[in-house]
Amino acid sequence: MRTRHRADTVLSASQRLIRWTAPPTVVVNTAVFVIGVIDRDLVFASIGCVLAAFALLAWIYYLEDSMTNRPAGYRDIAARLRWEITEERALRPGAKLESIHKIAERLGSTRVTVARALNVLVQEGLIEIVRGRGTYVLGEDDFRSDRAKDHVERRIITVPSGQAIPHTQTLVREFDTSYATVRRVQRTLSSQGVITRQPDGTYIRS
Repeated sequence: MRTRHRADTVLSASQRLIRWTAPPTVVVNTAVFVIGVIDRDLVFASIGCVLAAFALLAWIYYLEDSMTNRPAGYRDIAARLRWEITEERALRPGAKLESIHKIAERLGSTRVTVARALNVLVQEGLIEIVRGRGTYVLGEDDFRSDRAKDHVERRIITVPSGQAIPHTQTLVREFDTSYATVRRVQRTLSSQGVITRQPDGTYIRS
C-alpha cells in the first residue's frame, strides 16, 4: 500500500514537472534550432530540434493523460447508469442500485457528482430514491401503468379489516412488478387512512 502511494506521488510530481517545464522548453529549444539554422551550425540546430521534439512529446503525453483520467461528469455518470438500465439490462425493474459511494468509486467520480446524476435519472422516471432505504430502478410498467397499480391496490384493500396486508416482496412477486410500484400504492393508501404501519407489519385500519 505504501509502495503504491509512493509511486502515485512520484507520478504526480512528474506530471507537475512536465506541466510547468515542457512548454517553455519547447519554446527555448525551438529558438535554439532556428538560431542554429540561421548560423548554419548543424550541431546546434540538431540539439535544439531534438530537445524541442522531446519536450513537445512530453507535453502531448501530459495532455492526453489529463483528458483520459479526468473525473467523470454528472452527465457521463447519468449516461452510464441509463445505459445499464435501458440497454444492458444489468439493473432490472425493482433492483436496488449501489450506494452513491460505491458508484462513485466504480465510475471514478465524486459522491456529489453521482448524486447529481441520480437526480437526472429521477427526473427521467428511470429510478426512485426512497429516503432511508436506497435507490430503486423503475420499470416501464411500474406505477406509471394504471393497470399494475390498480392490481396491487385491489389486492391490498380486499384484506379484511384489522388484518395484515401481504408483505411488499410478496406483492412484487405476485404481480410481477417493482418494489417502487408497491411502495407507492402503500404510501397512497396510508395517506388516505386505509392502512396503518405497525412495528410488526402494515394493517388495514379497523
